[in-house]
Amino acid sequence: GRCPTLADLAMGLVFTISCLALALLWVRGRWPTSRQAGLCLAAGMALVTVLAFCWPNPVAAAIATTGFVVLSTFAAVFFSLRTLIACAGIAAIVITAAHVRWAHSRPDDLNVAIASGILLLLVTAFAAIITRTLIGLIDTDHFIGTIEPVTGLLTRDSFNDGVAQMLGTRARSGDRYLTIIVISLDSFAVAAQL
Repeated sequence: GRCPTLADLAMGLVFTISCLALALLWVRGRWPTSRQAGLCLAAGMALVTVLAFCWPNPVAAAIATTGFVVLSTFAAVFFSLRTLIACAGIAAIVITAAHVRWAHSRPDDLNVAIASGILLLLVTAFAAIITRTLIGLIDTDHFIGTIEPVTGLLTRDSFNDGVAQMLGTRARSGDRYLTIIVISLDSFAVAAQL
């Protein structure tokens, strides 16, 4: 193989420092706000995308797209399904483009580029799906009795507990607004018994 160029080393250094900076956000003494977590996800997605398209070595650029596995798992844990789907779409496009670039620049590696691209797409999807599934399975017994079966909403006691917990954590600096809407339905007990 060839020796890494100065551009290869510079891109690797930028990637490493950026990843460490993003990780430091999570290892400090307090939990990041939802806005900071969103910025972390966006920065990570942008970083991997830029590396995939700008790294001079197409094989290294394709390997850099493995960062999408971690990012899709992160999105599956901390964000909505809509955000996860958006991240997965971006990841699929960038992974495909990076591996096509690899295959185009090195025709001898065509089979390896295609196989690794497909494998990476599958691992990225699997990581997000299995993470969402596991989160849904954790402590399912805890939720028995907290959800009203007719409406699918929290019971009165569960709602009151949730509001008390939310109000107790309001000291976080990144969250500034709180809205609570309570609707009381007359004779709902009769409708629930039908």
